[in-house]
Amino acid sequence: MRRNGKTFAVLMLCMLLTALLLSACSKQETAETPQPTAETAEEKEPKAEAAVTEAPASEAPQETQLPENPETADTTEAPEPEATPEAPAVPPELTDSLEKVRDLIDSHSCYAAFEEIRSLEETYRDNPAAVEECEALFEKLDLLLRDIEPATGTELARTFAVQGGGVLEVSAFNGPALVTVTDAMALMEGAAEPATVRFYVRQGEVGQTNLPAGTYLVQYQVGYRWFGPEEGFGEYCTEGMLEEPLVFDFYMDGQWASNAKFTITL
Repeated sequence: MRRNGKTFAVLMLCMLLTALLLSACSKQETAETPQPTAETAEEKEPKAEAAVTEAPASEAPQETQLPENPETADTTEAPEPEATPEAPAVPPELTDSLEKVRDLIDSHSCYAAFEEIRSLEETYRDNPAAVEECEALFEKLDLLLRDIEPATGTELARTFAVQGGGVLEVSAFNGPALVTVTDAMALMEGAAEPATVRFYVRQGEVGQTNLPAGTYLVQYQVGYRWFGPEEGFGEYCTEGMLEEPLVFDFYMDGQWASNAKFTITL
């Protein structure tokens, strides 16, 4: 019994020593394991900041610049245009006058229409609308005057008994011309109505007429526009007469013929 008690006590003592030994070994391993210190953590933070600071510039995000669009409308406001003053209208009192001129043109009262238009244009020369209306009437009248103008060589009057073989040729250089040829001998003898021929030549053209043998006075008018057989050129013409009479001699006795030819330029 005593031997068994000692044995048990020895075993318990061995177990206790073993436990103490294991506990001591565990504490020693724990003491030898290095623990991170606050200083180590603090050293890592600057390194992290340095890493961020030393990052290549190429990796930094860059601002994206959009290309300019040439078709983009310019948002700059354009200056407003200055208001254009309204053109003055045709005066009411002019309306009736213009209608009167139109009636004159339609009735072929050309000279009266021409005079009326000139008067209106002078009166309302400071009114562009009125001047424009007058110019339109001038154009209408001018077309009518060209239609009624005689052809070159047209005889407006002839009282000679015979045609004759003499030739008078007229070149109208400065304007349309009306040429009147009168029997000078009959005029000197006091004839109430001496033999006459009157013919027309358009500007830039050459006209002629035939005359019997004799001596003639030649009168002429060089005008601007022909207004008709009654008004002729009106006041808008230059009048003149050849200084020397034209003499057409007989080619043979008893014959109203001649080989003479005269040419004049007006």
